[in-house]
Amino acid sequence: MGKSEINIAGFQGMINHLSAARKQVRLYRMELQNLETLASKPVSIRQFMDVEDWAEARLSELRKRLNLIQNLPGYGSMTTMVVDDYIPSDTPEAGGDDIYVSDYMSALNAAGLWPDNPTGLWWGWLENASKRGISIDEILKIVKEQGLTPSSFDVLAGLEVIHDPDGKSFFLLPTDILPQDAMVAVLMTYIFNCGTDYGVADKPGNRYNSAGSHNDFSETPYSNEEIERIRLRQMRNSWTYDADISFVHANGGRLVTTPNGMMMGLGGNGAQGVRSLSAGTTWGDIYFVNIDHPNPDPQTVLSSIIKQGGMPAQQDATGQNPYGIDLDRVLHHEERHSQQWAREGLFLGLEYLVNAAAVAPDGAKNWFEQDAGLHDGGYR
Repeated sequence: MGKSEINIAGFQGMINHLSAARKQVRLYRMELQNLETLASKPVSIRQFMDVEDWAEARLSELRKRLNLIQNLPGYGSMTTMVVDDYIPSDTPEAGGDDIYVSDYMSALNAAGLWPDNPTGLWWGWLENASKRGISIDEILKIVKEQGLTPSSFDVLAGLEVIHDPDGKSFFLLPTDILPQDAMVAVLMTYIFNCGTDYGVADKPGNRYNSAGSHNDFSETPYSNEEIERIRLRQMRNSWTYDADISFVHANGGRLVTTPNGMMMGLGGNGAQGVRSLSAGTTWGDIYFVNIDHPNPDPQTVLSSIIKQGGMPAQQDATGQNPYGIDLDRVLHHEERHSQQWAREGLFLGLEYLVNAAAVAPDGAKNWFEQDAGLHDGGYR
C-alpha cells in the first residue's frame, strides 16, 4: 500500500468535471426520451436517470468535503494532503440512513476530534461507516472511548488486502508479525469494516444457502460495546497470539484477520494439520480451515475462499457442509467457539472431546456446536 499526494485545489476541478459529466448525461437522457424508437426501452432511460441521481449525490458530498477541508486548521498553508492509496473508488458514500462521510467530519470537527493528518485508512473507515449507516453518535463514542486516531490503523498499512464479494476487507498477516501487533491488527480489522454482514448472509439469492438453512442468531450491531467485548476475548485468549501465530507460520501456514475480529488460517505441515479436523477447528482466536495441502499455496487458497465469500464444499465422512456455506455465517459460528475458549480456558479442548464422544456420531448433539449455531456451522 503506497502513499499519494492529493492536490487540495484539485477538489474544485473534480467537482467541475463531475458537474459537466452530469449535464452531459442529462442531455443524453433527454435525447433518448425524444426518440420514438426507444419508447419500448424505458430501462435505458432509467439507467441514465440513476446515473444522474448518483452524480448529484456525489457532487453534494464532494462540495461538503471541500468546504470542511477548507476549514481545517492550517488549510491556508496547505497545498496537498498525503494519504494512503486505499480509499475505495466504488464504495457508496451513503448508507441506508443517508449518513455521509462529511457528516462524520463535521461532527468530529465540532467535538474537537478531527485529526490533523487523516490517512487513507481513516477515510476508508468513515466510508465503511457511511455505507453501513453507522450513527454519528456511535462514531463519536468509538473515537472517544477507543482513543482512535489515523495512526491507530497504521498496523494495517502495508498489509495485503483481500476483499470479499460485499467489499469487506481481510488483511494477510506477515509471517514475522509480533504477537502484540497481530492482536491490534485483529481488533482494528473489526473496527475498520464496521460490520460483519452476518445478518443478511442467509437471505434469498445467496448461492451458499441450501433449503431450510438459516442464521442461528441475530447480528450484533457494530458498536463501541462490541469492540470492548472483542478486546476482552482477545485478552483471555492471549495465548493464541503469544504462541500459536508463530507456530502456524513456522509450520508453513498463513493467517488473515477477519471482519468479525478473529483470525482464519490454513495450510502447513503435519504438525499444523492435526489442529484442523472435519471442516475446520477453532483454537482460541484462530479458525483453522481443514485444507492441509493447499494448491498452489495457503495464501492463494485463503484469498480464493474470501473472494468467493463462501467455504468450499466438504467431502468428509460425516457429510457436514456438503454444499459449502456462506463465509460470514461460518465466521460467526467460529467466533462463538472463540468465545467458548475465552470462557472455559485451555480446558475447552478436553471438554469438547468428552462431549463429542458422548454424542458420537451425531455432531449436532454436541453442546458446544449447538451453542455456536448448528445451521451456521453446517450441521443442519
